[in-house]
Amino acid sequence: MDRQDQEKENQESQEELEKQEEPKFGYPDPEDIDENYVPTWEDFRPNEEDKLIREKMNKRTSFIQKVVGFSVAFALLVSLIQIWPALFNMNSISFLQESKELSKQEEIQAYKEAVVLIQDGHSKGTGFVITENGLIVTNRHVVDGMFPITVTFPHGERFIAELIYTDPDVDLAFIKVEGEALPSLPLADTNEWDIQDDIYVIGNPQMYTQIAIDGTIMEGSDSQEDMRLDAPIFSGNSGSPVILDGKVVGVVYAKSTTDMSGVAVPIEQVLKRLPDEFR
Repeated sequence: MDRQDQEKENQESQEELEKQEEPKFGYPDPEDIDENYVPTWEDFRPNEEDKLIREKMNKRTSFIQKVVGFSVAFALLVSLIQIWPALFNMNSISFLQESKELSKQEEIQAYKEAVVLIQDGHSKGTGFVITENGLIVTNRHVVDGMFPITVTFPHGERFIAELIYTDPDVDLAFIKVEGEALPSLPLADTNEWDIQDDIYVIGNPQMYTQIAIDGTIMEGSDSQEDMRLDAPIFSGNSGSPVILDGKVVGVVYAKSTTDMSGVAVPIEQVLKRLPDEFR
């Protein structure tokens, strides 16, 4: 085959290729669109590429959901581990059982009406109402730095309290809420308690509220210093009333560092610091 014949054959092959329909990509040529064409359902059905994309998106969504679920479960587990010792231990089970039995008594039920929960978003303690118009006794360390001072009564009524007076020497504080005919506890006079007297303590220990326990006044108690209590005292009991024969003879402010016994401010020290307008 000479050169001229070869060039002729190549030209014919090129012309043949140009006659073949080239594959089209992207948007169709407007000249190729039939204006009278009506789309059918088949035009909207997903093709294989759509299915692959959808499968990838589903796998990614499933992975994200699993990660989020695992993170939430882990956070809940950590929180449970942190509060488990406070919620479930032999000491708390014991005082819960005791409180349940004591709370069947009408007098304990009446005392509880005047015992309140004092808290903000960071800490909590106990207090008790001593006048019908809302004067409350608690500890200074319970309300120190607390803002606002939120007082919650046993049936859920909430008040914002005003700080009236604090005394760091004996860890006492008096706060006031606006109210009328509020349930209250009477204060005992001086020298109305003695060693080995049986007492009740009502407060909000640990994660609980309105817990009633009984005990006795221990040797070493002094009206000019501290009242020692043979009763299980826990964090949150600060500000709890010590009740003897229906009257308050002390205010819990600490627990022993060696056992579960408590320490209270004797009523004699409370009476000395009672605001003049409430005497």
